[in-house]
Amino acid sequence: MAILPADLATTWLAPALVLTITSFFLLYHRSVFPKRSPFPIVNSYPYDFLNRKAHKTYLDNAQDLITQGLEKHNSPITLSTPSGPLFILPARLIDWVRANPDLDHQELVLQQYFGNFPGFEANKIMHDDPDNLVINLIKKKLSQNGRLVPILSRHISEALDELWTEDEDWHLIEWYGSTMGLISRAAGAVFAGEKLSRDGEWQRMTMRYATGFFSAAFELMRWPGWMRPVVHWFMPGARDCRKLMRDARKVMREELKRRERERIEGKGEEEYFDAVRWSEELAGRKKVDHGAVQLSLAMAALHTTSSALRQVLLDLCEHDELVEPLREEAREAVKDHGVTSAAVAKMHLLDSVMKESQRLGPPTIAGPERLAIRDTKLPDGTVLARGSHIAVDQSGMRSPRNYSDPEKFNGYRFYTMREAGDERTAFASSTKEHSVFGIGKHICPGRFLAAVEIKLCLAHILLKYDIRFRQGYKPQSAKLGIVNMVDIAAQIEVRRRHDDDDVLV
Repeated sequence: MAILPADLATTWLAPALVLTITSFFLLYHRSVFPKRSPFPIVNSYPYDFLNRKAHKTYLDNAQDLITQGLEKHNSPITLSTPSGPLFILPARLIDWVRANPDLDHQELVLQQYFGNFPGFEANKIMHDDPDNLVINLIKKKLSQNGRLVPILSRHISEALDELWTEDEDWHLIEWYGSTMGLISRAAGAVFAGEKLSRDGEWQRMTMRYATGFFSAAFELMRWPGWMRPVVHWFMPGARDCRKLMRDARKVMREELKRRERERIEGKGEEEYFDAVRWSEELAGRKKVDHGAVQLSLAMAALHTTSSALRQVLLDLCEHDELVEPLREEAREAVKDHGVTSAAVAKMHLLDSVMKESQRLGPPTIAGPERLAIRDTKLPDGTVLARGSHIAVDQSGMRSPRNYSDPEKFNGYRFYTMREAGDERTAFASSTKEHSVFGIGKHICPGRFLAAVEIKLCLAHILLKYDIRFRQGYKPQSAKLGIVNMVDIAAQIEVRRRHDDDDVLV
């Protein structure tokens, strides 16, 4: 039985349909451009009502949009992105960004990577914890801690034997998984303890979360903001993150019970030297969500550190004239200082190669990024509204104003500058010209640990393996918006060498 007469139903159908479509469009457009942009939009096109062309151009060609836009307008510019407007500031404003209390990095990451959604708690505990447990854990316990070096080194050695084998003939390695596995095994020893670091299931869990977290976030970013609180429940990536979070919490509950049993039975004579113990110390009487803490550390460390390691290895395959000088430096450093933080600190050429690799292959082409948590004014008086997402142009890392022959890979570039007395050229340092790790109070707290891990991995690899591209292979880098992606399908061959077996064991 019809509720409305046929002619009346037909009369109301068209206006209702138009109203529905119009409402959807307005909600979508407001989620992408909530307020009028204060700066020129460099990827705006006629009749592109849903911004499809704008977003595709951003994802495919952000570097040219930024370079040409800043040059043309001589002012900040706006990029239309799937997550909303991104304001790119010229490099000359980096000191203003550094000192401005109205700009925040923590809140940006919390919102951008959905810290308030279930399954994404690793982000929330890192960036929205009033006690700053994870940040303090990294700063006070994991950074510049000399006792970690031999632990990391031992686990890197074990992982290389398993992942790259002792085969003395050239053989193709599983590039992406083995490089992440190397970092995961080393970091896991100081994050979750030596027992879990050798547990294959735990390693797979943390690596899967570290990669799956970002995949799920990028998948969710494709949806308008007002739809995300609903659609995330039905997305496979977000669902996987929720399951991994539950599983990690279960594993950590069992690990804590095991440690308590050992303590009661008097078997826990060995002092635990890891983030599980330190989290309890820093939290005092407060309950610790150890599963979220562990996945937060994995999310922060595994993806970015393994990506940086891969980029350096690709650069060394292209510039193999650096291999022997680097081997000699590692030999001398370990001979003089043993497997210690002093030895790692003495590897100045390796540090320079890492920084040069980072200069030409940074993780993003614009940064540092910030969110305006209050209305604020640029030096010229332009108002940045609360909620504005900004990033600083990083093209200065390839500018002849800052570096001679900037497009050329020069492994000795920062070594020479450091030998001349410029200590700001160390890999973990940050300057206006080279701000990959951020600036000011929001500088990356884990950069020192990352530097040690990468150096130790490279020292082990260089002393124990020959490494090369598979014949005919050329690296294939990719970009997604302002994000640079290291080739995850590189065809790399290695073979075991034994000339330096007694150096790092």
